[in-house]
Amino acid sequence: MIIEGFRPRKRWGQNFLVDHNIARKIVSCAELSPKDIVLEIGAGKGILTAKIASQVKRVFAVEIDKKLCNFLREELENYKNVEIIEGDFLKLDISQFLGSGSRLSVKVIANLPYYITSPIIMKLIDMKGWSEATFMLQKEVGERIIASPGGKDYGALSIIIQYYCDIEKQFNVSRNVFRPRPDVDSVVIKLELLKRPRIKVKDEKLFFEIVHGGFSQRRKKLSNSLSNVLKIDKHFLEQLLERLNISPARRAETLSMEEFATICNSLKGGKE
Repeated sequence: MIIEGFRPRKRWGQNFLVDHNIARKIVSCAELSPKDIVLEIGAGKGILTAKIASQVKRVFAVEIDKKLCNFLREELENYKNVEIIEGDFLKLDISQFLGSGSRLSVKVIANLPYYITSPIIMKLIDMKGWSEATFMLQKEVGERIIASPGGKDYGALSIIIQYYCDIEKQFNVSRNVFRPRPDVDSVVIKLELLKRPRIKVKDEKLFFEIVHGGFSQRRKKLSNSLSNVLKIDKHFLEQLLERLNISPARRAETLSMEEFATICNSLKGGKE
């Protein structure tokens, strides 16, 4: 698909999917229905947009590149259920397009730029109002998101997204189905936003501080990394961890989400 005078921009992570079979598989994973409203992030040249539009009630397709937006409006002019939104998703107030009444039935589909994957997912989690999201993203980042305790991929990103969502890996995608060809392979994952966080914590801000603190110095013992970040006396913290049956010598990558929550709730004065 050639657009006159257009050159992909590295700063926007423009690697375009060109394989229609992969595009159909991604849309199939989203399990769309005629009543669905879809938010597509990074519409690019529209290889997913048209396939989505043929199956749903409404599509709001966000694209940052003005030239691509003009191309999409011409290319998809016969799809009256598609609205092209020009802008940076991270700076847009999406609610003004989706409306408050319809947002609960919104599904998200995105070929996420590698360099801003985490900020986009975190914005979606903060704004809520959607039920499921099907993402194609860098394989390395996808492995981090779905990782379990004990491995090198497991980290703060794993815990934060799993705290809010159920996650399921769908399939791997070769770098060879993109133009320009990126330096990495991709993976498609599906997120289902939980009605409430997976576990109960007394103070979410403190919980995430503990998680980030533990992984900020992941080679250090838990008592060292947390006492440094939380500005807590190390001896006090070691005693607290021992009371919780969590060895102060453990490293953050070995702790489950529930163990991080136990530390948080204990620092806030015990479990309710």
